[in-house]
Amino acid sequence: MKSTLTLVFTIITLSGFSQVFLPGNPISVSDTLGYNFPQIEITGDGVPGVIWTDHNNLDIYFAKHNGVDDFLTPIKLNPDGTNVQSFNWSGANIEVEGDNIYVVYHSEGFTTGHCYFVKSTDNGATWSDTVRVDNVADGHAQFPDIAAHNDTLWVVLLDHDANGLNPHYRVTRSVDGGATWEPDVQASELWPGESCDCCSPEIVADDDYVIVFSRNNDNNIREFKGVVSYDRGATFTGMIDVDMHAWNIMSCPSVGASARMYGQDEVLAAYRTEYNSESHVYLHHYDLAGDSTITEVDIQADVSNNNTLINYPQMDYSPSDNRLAIVWESFSSGIDVFFNATTAGPEALISSQAINLTDVTGTQSKPDIIMENGNYHVVYMDTDGFDVKYLQVFESAAGIQAQDNFEVLVYPNPASDLINFEFENESNELVTISIADLQGRVVKTYKTSENQLSVNPKLSAGTYIYQVKSTKGVLVIE
Repeated sequence: MKSTLTLVFTIITLSGFSQVFLPGNPISVSDTLGYNFPQIEITGDGVPGVIWTDHNNLDIYFAKHNGVDDFLTPIKLNPDGTNVQSFNWSGANIEVEGDNIYVVYHSEGFTTGHCYFVKSTDNGATWSDTVRVDNVADGHAQFPDIAAHNDTLWVVLLDHDANGLNPHYRVTRSVDGGATWEPDVQASELWPGESCDCCSPEIVADDDYVIVFSRNNDNNIREFKGVVSYDRGATFTGMIDVDMHAWNIMSCPSVGASARMYGQDEVLAAYRTEYNSESHVYLHHYDLAGDSTITEVDIQADVSNNNTLINYPQMDYSPSDNRLAIVWESFSSGIDVFFNATTAGPEALISSQAINLTDVTGTQSKPDIIMENGNYHVVYMDTDGFDVKYLQVFESAAGIQAQDNFEVLVYPNPASDLINFEFENESNELVTISIADLQGRVVKTYKTSENQLSVNPKLSAGTYIYQVKSTKGVLVIE
């Protein structure tokens, strides 16, 4: 019986040094326990860990990858008999430091719920009892986010006054691993107006700074701001004007920022806004020491004037190899997850290099991303499948200078034995064809100076990546 090599191919012609990104096959993290607002981190033993909330039973779950091809049985983190707050646009948040995994969430009830903390000290195998984080007497604390650095923890949360009005951000700190939490401090009084009361915050920290990002509401001008602490979160005395696009909208757009510290005295923040009646996702690069914007990159502009077509950016940064990646949702066959990345700094992000990770009909939304050892790990909500999906993005560096468009015809698709490659090669240049599996391992290599080649790779059934190189360019066929 002949095997079938599944080829659903996409052709990309590159000029100069660039990178080629290919999504792997998505797998289900959980298909029976809800799917709201998934978040992902890499655990201390090097595998992805995911949290999300179940909107039906109002529970929060953690699931860990088995290191091969699936996720382990999810673990419920909230105590029996208690409910968690569950939205598709906001929810629990996770942070990892060493073998410790920290999670914060809000219990059900706008006026009665509170913010809670739970942790694992063995990479997610077992979990502690919950600890209440906020000390808000009237119970209006919302949207907690957590940061960890050198064994100190910070949680930012949205507070209201006793009447449920005047939303503002507060930060509390723990120096004993989350066992106790210090009285919270004001973190948004420098902003004009008040805090936007449905947009989640982001808190980041390093040796010198603790920074809170979120959306401000100044008479319905809803711009992202940052506030900076220079004393480990004891006070917040600096302000960053992240977003100056003057988006005027009557109701809260319910989308928060994503941020990472970037090198020495710099920070990155990704956010969604509207400008000239078009929705945009921007990446803002800020110099903390110089108190000035370095650059702002427009990741992808929606020119169709539909303000819902680009939204919910999330990003990650790896300082060891200067690797930066961002995901967001936009419109294609339905609502899909898009991806872009670079190792040459935020200014090198090229919008045309972005790829659609979930190019199928239906709604795949609310993505999150984490990186580890050059690998990209993405989770998202699959609303049509009612589950949380995970996939990995593979990268191929392509240092080839393109002189002209170099197009390749590959057939049949799918193939059972012979695969035919046809391309223009009038000058008889050397062409290299590499075949790799979805883990990036090259399994076959062919070279030719002709304008066509027929091969029988004799591979097991599955999906493979074909890379065709010449001095005229690089193409990748998945």
